[in-house]
Amino acid sequence: MTYVGVGRRFVAVFVDSVLLAIMSGPFAEIRHAAGYWQIGWHGRHLFWPGLIAIAYYVLLEGIAGATIGKFLTGIRVVNEDGTKLGWSGAVVRNVARIVDAFPYVFPYLVGAISVWVSASHQRLGDRWANSVVVTKESLLPRGSVTYPSSTGGWQHTPPAPSDVPANVPPLPPPPPMPPGATPHND
Repeated sequence: MTYVGVGRRFVAVFVDSVLLAIMSGPFAEIRHAAGYWQIGWHGRHLFWPGLIAIAYYVLLEGIAGATIGKFLTGIRVVNEDGTKLGWSGAVVRNVARIVDAFPYVFPYLVGAISVWVSASHQRLGDRWANSVVVTKESLLPRGSVTYPSSTGGWQHTPPAPSDVPANVPPLPPPPPMPPGATPHND
């Protein structure tokens, strides 16, 4: 698996933040006077946007392994062994955003430092949830089968053509078509 660093993750969080700001717009506190507008989420106006954000991340990562920002940047969240992220992992890694996003004046500084110092590029939420963020291309193809084992699971992909022994005879030609039959391409 190819782990994803801060750059692509930042772009994904930026896209998700724009979408969340739009979804949270109805709960914003708007103040205006001559010459200025102030839009913000403070006090009681912060509850619903916070709930929307946690639900957005947990539901999309729990169901699809990616938010809209992650889909657009080609990254996915999976368990450390490459299997699909479960609901408990999605909840743990996204509630941990409260810690990873600190300090809030420079968001995700703690998370970025955690990614930089981790060999598998994990923020604290990923470590606590035993998850990793990887490129979509590095995941197994859809036709692959995942088999559980007592050691946490292993994955099987079909052998590459170069792995097939050279002494296997080729397939015989198809039988001849009966007179008057027409071939059809399915």
